Amino acid sequence: MAIISTDEFRKQFAELVTDMASKVKAEQRRAEWFAIKRGKIGASSVWVFYTPKLALANNKAMRDYIDLKAAECDGFIKPDIGGATLRHGNDEELPGAIDFIDRTGIVMTHYGEDQEWIAWPDNDQVGCTPDALIRCNVTLPGTDLELVGVLIVWEQKNNHTINAYLKFAAMESGEDLAVADYKYYLQIQHQMMVTGAVAGIFQARYTRHESGIAKMCWFIVKRNDEFIDQHGARMHQVINERDERRAVQSAQTSIDLNQFIKQ
Repeated sequence: MAIISTDEFRKQFAELVTDMASKVKAEQRRAEWFAIKRGKIGASSVWVFYTPKLALANNKAMRDYIDLKAAECDGFIKPDIGGATLRHGNDEELPGAIDFIDRTGIVMTHYGEDQEWIAWPDNDQVGCTPDALIRCNVTLPGTDLELVGVLIVWEQKNNHTINAYLKFAAMESGEDLAVADYKYYLQIQHQMMVTGAVAGIFQARYTRHESGIAKMCWFIVKRNDEFIDQHGARMHQVINERDERRAVQSAQTSIDLNQFIKQ
């Protein structure tokens, strides 16, 4: 097989070169995003502080997570571990956002490569990265009161299996999300706390269909102010606990082996 020059390769396989460049850029951006949030508390992990019934947790998983965040503050880097489900979700984030815009006509910002870490005004060690933000006018249910220019957070779940998608499609309203998947419910409530959003939109999506068109459903998740007040107090506690664990970890010393080994 003949060897072609770099310029010739770019001409013959322009689409492949563009695709590879975008993947490299995405990986670089992903690394930058992880660096910004290292040691901080984000939305996707807040479930570790609660039970499936939304009561405060006190277990090994929670304590291990706080230890992890304390270590990250001192430069430890968590390995990027993820299976097929996680990779599928990451790969489908941008297509899922575009599908939503195409089918609803709703304009969104901060999606795809424009996603960014948003710090909580009450404590910059807490924040979130919503899949997208929507700025719009909202008429409150059961009233004629219209709120102008308010913020809504948008979060999606690109399901890797049929049953996972059907679980969400069977929901009657966004209130059911707390039962169907309490982790996503907590994630969206946390995002509303950080951003001050008045509501959230949750989208479930499944791409493998014989029609070639992704199956999608979406629900309005109401802001739970009572929970958010309690959650805010818990986040302040978590940061204090993280800092206490960091002090303990920093005080740990290694054994002086010179006391035992002579060479």
